[in-house]
Amino acid sequence: LSDQSQAGGFAEVRAGERVSDVIENAASVSGLDVSQFQAVMDGGGAGILPDEAGGKFEGWLEPGSYNVQNKSAEDIIKEMVDARVSKLDSLGVPTGSERERILNIASIAEAEVGSEKYYGQVARVILNRLDADMALGMDTTVAYGLGISASQLTDDQLGDDSNAYNTRIHKGLPPTPISNPGDGAITAAVNPPDGKWLYFVTTNLQTGETKFVETRFATSTRTTTRTRTDLRIKRQSQCLSPQLPQALGRTAFYRHMRYASADRNVSTKRAITSRPHQSQATKTPRRTDRTCRLPIPSARWR
Repeated sequence: LSDQSQAGGFAEVRAGERVSDVIENAASVSGLDVSQFQAVMDGGGAGILPDEAGGKFEGWLEPGSYNVQNKSAEDIIKEMVDARVSKLDSLGVPTGSERERILNIASIAEAEVGSEKYYGQVARVILNRLDADMALGMDTTVAYGLGISASQLTDDQLGDDSNAYNTRIHKGLPPTPISNPGDGAITAAVNPPDGKWLYFVTTNLQTGETKFVETRFATSTRTTTRTRTDLRIKRQSQCLSPQLPQALGRTAFYRHMRYASADRNVSTKRAITSRPHQSQATKTPRRTDRTCRLPIPSARWR
């Protein structure tokens, strides 16, 4: 949600947004205090949410535009939930606890990849990992549990078992969906393609191209080499720390950096504080070579 420049007091809920974003912007557009919306969220959803939601609104707000003028916070939220239930019915999503499960899987799939064409395969990876009693290992769920974006995650946070949404540690689906997924992700979660995939990796940060495999090392080094080469070419004339783009749900993919020449991992902080290139007049050839080989993201399977 939402373009606050839009006229007429209409608030837009966008696919993949968290409830916290929705109510903040709905409050801004409607003129109501955000605390009024938060009170509805904290009230357990009696008379608003279906039983299978378990009193939690995440995942149950339907994307779309809503007239929020001259309405109470409860009325606004109820309209969003009613629209969601109606949409799920029209999409043929099973009712009961399975409906909540579908929303959960769909929200993760939408957060993990930036292209709708991969939602189904990510959903299948999730199902395959659940069937194999594997941890899902999705950084987007960890970030949701902390109320931050995946780009802000630290190694300590990834290892924090007090976070109920840390699917690196806690097996199974997270306690709730992590966003309000759109139709494409929901449909993909209802009817994922057949496949034995357990891992996937984004190989092209510009197009979002993603590869899926049954084992972590089932692919050749060609894909990773191409990704690293493409990124190096883009920065070949700059010996400064890289400014990497932020991608939906894939920030852990380039949170760890690898020096091509030294073949060692360094943290984002260290990469960002790397000194700019200095001429060979002031540095030995070896040191210059290492400095000029800019940190390239390692293709991390997840």
